Amino acid sequence: MAVGTPASDPPSASDGEKLALWRAQIAEDDSDDGDHPPPPPAPPRRTGPHSASGGGSGSGGGETEYLQRKVAVLQLQLEEKDLELQEARMQAQWAANERASAARVAPAAAAQRDGVAAAAREDKMRELAAKCKQATMALGRERSQAAQLASELAGLRQQLKAREAAKESGGVNGGPASPGQERREAQKRLAETNARLAELSLSYEGARAELAKYKRALEREVGSVDGAARLLEGGSGARGRAEQISLLRDQLREAQRRAMTDNGGLAGGPSSPGSRGEERARERLQQMEQERRHDHERLLVVEQQLRAELDESRRRADALAARIKNLEADLKLLLDKSDNDNQLVSALRAELERCRQSSGKLSPQGDVPARRVADLATRAAEQQERRQEKIIGSLRERAAEVDRLSSENEKLRELVGLLQDKLSGAE
Repeated sequence: MAVGTPASDPPSASDGEKLALWRAQIAEDDSDDGDHPPPPPAPPRRTGPHSASGGGSGSGGGETEYLQRKVAVLQLQLEEKDLELQEARMQAQWAANERASAARVAPAAAAQRDGVAAAAREDKMRELAAKCKQATMALGRERSQAAQLASELAGLRQQLKAREAAKESGGVNGGPASPGQERREAQKRLAETNARLAELSLSYEGARAELAKYKRALEREVGSVDGAARLLEGGSGARGRAEQISLLRDQLREAQRRAMTDNGGLAGGPSSPGSRGEERARERLQQMEQERRHDHERLLVVEQQLRAELDESRRRADALAARIKNLEADLKLLLDKSDNDNQLVSALRAELERCRQSSGKLSPQGDVPARRVADLATRAAEQQERRQEKIIGSLRERAAEVDRLSSENEKLRELVGLLQDKLSGAE
């Protein structure tokens, strides 16, 4: 329905119903959001020669005002997200400073751990550094999407301003205002913007929590914020504490071995059988350490694969459960519709019976309309019966689909149980 139509072309009832339905949908969205008031009510329809122009302009003004409110609410939501991001950065900086101060005063008792634990810590530290870097990149992508969404909001606001200017110029010149198609497009864009804002908010919160978790774990492994930052740089060549401890241990053992060799040479022998036995024992220990490391890596890969399969099975089971619920709702709706159709068929048959009874009492001149009415009623009843048969067939197909999905869901649940057992056994 266009705004400002001439008086000779009043708005139709179907356009009014569409506008009322649109307002109801917007009101439901507003009630779900809970942070801005519902849209203004539709103005009452007037009667008289100026009913079309007055009603159309009031409706268009209310819709424009509501769209402006929606844009303002979206802008406030973006500002709130920016404030939350700044607060999270400040908290992360404060936590980093606290950990750095605690690391400076912590005792250096971890220097006496064995080589196997140091290698495992080094692998875990590198893995955490990679995950932290990925989370940082994901957070950057989320920020770029938020900036893009803000630019789209600015464009939408400019379009609203242009529409208001066009409407004002049209009202002054007496010409037609912007059509209802533009309002529907603006409403659709606002709905898409709201959906994208919600998705970005959820993904941003998840990425921020995951990034904070990885940073905490990495700082616990590295021991300082500066060390974690150097490890995140791929080509910096920085080494963690575990790697440094391992290198120092190797250098200490090499120095001890050389000192023992030098002492043995001074005593009059090039080397003793004990030193050769120690070298063989050291080689066996290194081989055992390498085998354990390979086994640990293989078990980690198997665990990741099992967890991925378990998550995929859970997602499929949840999707099937949601689909079953939707099919059950559709089935209930079709059953209600079938009951209504049965009532309509009964009413048509009763009307047909009354027409037949009244046709027997009419004169020969009234037989033709009575027969026509009877034929129309019979045809309507037949069409209703055919429609009911189609609905029954559709219900049967839906019931078969529900049974099939239920069986598939049971199979997936069994698969999830098996994967959980297998995962617990691997752990």
